[in-house]
Amino acid sequence: MACDSYDLELRLLAGYGFKLEQKLSDGKIRPFSGQYHFVNLEAAYRKHTDDTSDLVKIDGTAGFRYRDNILLLGQFFSTISTGNSTIAINSVDRSNDLKLQFSGVVQTSKTTSVQLGFYDGIASQSGNSNYKTYQGVMLAFWKGF
Repeated sequence: MACDSYDLELRLLAGYGFKLEQKLSDGKIRPFSGQYHFVNLEAAYRKHTDDTSDLVKIDGTAGFRYRDNILLLGQFFSTISTGNSTIAINSVDRSNDLKLQFSGVVQTSKTTSVQLGFYDGIASQSGNSNYKTYQGVMLAFWKGF
């Protein structure tokens, strides 16, 4: 069976890294101070060449270092369909989806880290089905080179 369609995606990414000052004006130590943090925002447009609706994706991440080896992440992932599709969208690319994810990453050695977190699909719609929610736990292993 040959595939007669393909997808094209244009994606833009903007990010900002920062370090919080350790002391507030009243002399108290600020939480998460002295560490490097970041925020980023991604926006994408996915063009389908078949009858499937095109998709707009908007994702964001905020990363806060608690200590040198502990990173806390808050993320959102959204997919928005540009129209009504007659083809069912698979579970990876739902027609409309909004997912929040919170996790912690612990660096276990100079080149390895472990990530543990949970996610909550606040709203998800695939094809003509009603909005549904979903939850889960995630575990990831990072390897640096």
